[in-house]
Amino acid sequence: MHAMAAEGRLEDARAAVVAAWSLVHGFATLAATGNLAGAGLTGRTDGDALLDLARRAAGMLYGSPGRDPDHG
Repeated sequence: MHAMAAEGRLEDARAAVVAAWSLVHGFATLAATGNLAGAGLTGRTDGDALLDLARRAAGMLYGSPGRDPDHG
């Protein structure tokens, strides 16, 4: 996002921020209400498993492998 802004693509950078924020907020809502588990979309439901799933989902949109480089 910073690269987009640096290239003068401020509107794209803003849209990327909104998209990421919306994805994470929606994911958190689905997890908190039990809808992810109820739909059978989670294995383990501890914080690390949910965080990994959220990173993987975001990575599908942003092109990263969805792994935390600091925690394996």
